[in-house]
Amino acid sequence: MLNLNFNLIIALLVAITVHEFAHAYSAYKMGDPTAKLAGRMTLNPLPHLDLLGTLLLFFVGFGWGKPVPVDYRNFRNPRLGAVVTAVSGPLANLIVAAIFYIPLKHWLFGTPLAGLFAAIVQLNIILLIFNLIPLAPLDGSHFVTSILSRFNPHMAYQFVRYSPIVLFSIILLEHVLNFPLLIKLIIFLEEYLLLLFNLLL
Repeated sequence: MLNLNFNLIIALLVAITVHEFAHAYSAYKMGDPTAKLAGRMTLNPLPHLDLLGTLLLFFVGFGWGKPVPVDYRNFRNPRLGAVVTAVSGPLANLIVAAIFYIPLKHWLFGTPLAGLFAAIVQLNIILLIFNLIPLAPLDGSHFVTSILSRFNPHMAYQFVRYSPIVLFSIILLEHVLNFPLLIKLIIFLEEYLLLLFNLLL
């Protein structure tokens, strides 16, 4: 049990750190130094940990890191900068999951390191999938906001304002009604992605 907890903690730190670092780095490269100035362009996990998001990862199975501060006005191309910054976090998790999956599959299976590598792969995939849900404050919401802001800025504002309530209501109802639809969806997509990894890597 201690080994499982150790593996989970290390995997959690890796997944959240690379995710939030990728947001900060991509925002900086797109012209916004806000995250860098706030000390978030770092591979030190401590500045990236969000209390609620971390607790949910441990006890519910999905969660998030502390949102990276971004000032869209600094982007050379605000719409492109917003999309690139949003997608960079999940993309970083995908890359890390693939990198750790290769030695796990070919060399480490059945060894003492297998549990740690498997946990890193699993948590990076979970963070990837969960953050692509198109509800604020998750990364997927930026795609919706980018589209809405072109046609109806007020609707985009309302979406950002109220979609977090929808997200937390879904999570709460899942546990009150004991009907883990969101968890089942994440597990289904995780298994599908692992199948692709197994075929391609």
